[in-house]
Parts: sequence; C-alpha cells; structure tokens
Amino acid sequence: MKKLVLLTIFILVSILCNSQNYTVTESYKGVVIEKIVDMNGYTKSSLYKNALKWAVREEHKFYSEKPFKTTIKSKEESIGQIIVNIKELCETVWVEATLTIEIKDNKYRYMLENIFTYVDMRDYGEGIIKEQLTSESFKKKSDNWEEEAYKYFDKRFFMDIEMSMYERNDW
Repeated sequence: MKKLVLLTIFILVSILCNSQNYTVTESYKGVVIEKIVDMNGYTKSSLYKNALKWAVREEHKFYSEKPFKTTIKSKEESIGQIIVNIKELCETVWVEATLTIEIKDNKYRYMLENIFTYVDMRDYGEGIIKEQLTSESFKKKSDNWEEEAYKYFDKRFFMDIEMSMYERNDW
C-alpha cells in the first residue's frame, strides 16, 4: 500500500512538473493545444490500451467537477491513433472539441482542436450562438492568448488523460 501511495505521488509530481510542455497554435481548425509526453518503458500496445480505456470510460470530470462525455470517432491500433469527440457543459456554455491521441513506443501526443462553444440564448430571442475558439477569442482576456487557451481547458482535463496513460497493463 505504501508503494502504491508513493507511486501515485511520483506520477502526480511528474505530471505537474511537465504541465507547461504543451504548445498552443492556431490553424484552420482554430486553436490547437498539443502536448508530447515521454513514457519510457511503455510499449505502443500498452499506451494504446490505456488511451482506449480512457476514451470509453463512462464519466470524466474536469471543469467544476461536472462530467464530460467522450465518443470515439475513430481508432486504428496499427498506426496508434485514437480520435475522440469531447462534449462538456461548462455552466451555461457547451464546449465541443476533437482530441487526437497518437501513440508510439515510449511516447504519445495528444492534440485538442476544433474547439467550439455553444451558448443557448433562446430565452433572449437570439437562438443558439456557435463560436469556434480562435486566438482572437482569448486575446480579449490577455496578451498571452496561448496560456489563456490552455487554461480554458482546466489542467484537470489534461491530468485525467495523463494519469490514465500510466497504468501498467503489460506486466
């Protein structure tokens, strides 16, 4: 039990120390948040299984501890890729995005893109307003729009993915 607690603490510290190893760019798909995570000692098959377990889990929580839903759009074990649609209610705003997880031996990359928000304004006679998140969406809040974009998806979201990838299923 003591070893399990120490391992969990080690994993959390590793994730938190590497939390800034992401890139935020903009493409025709809007804001793209990307991170490459080194996983020495993990096979492509093991990482793929962990990513798949994460994607099919019944309930995920990150923003305000509310659940978000994932739906697998495509999965290809031979090339090590899983594409997941994510949908979450953040107070009164729905957020939808596409998460691509690409896996190789000893590392994986995830990219969050096609991020859209939907605001229900029907009570005010305006219908549902849909907006793709771009750098302009975040420049209103800060000159450092890349950091604002990363913060938009709470760190718990990224930690949820990364913690799931540490499970050892090839022992």
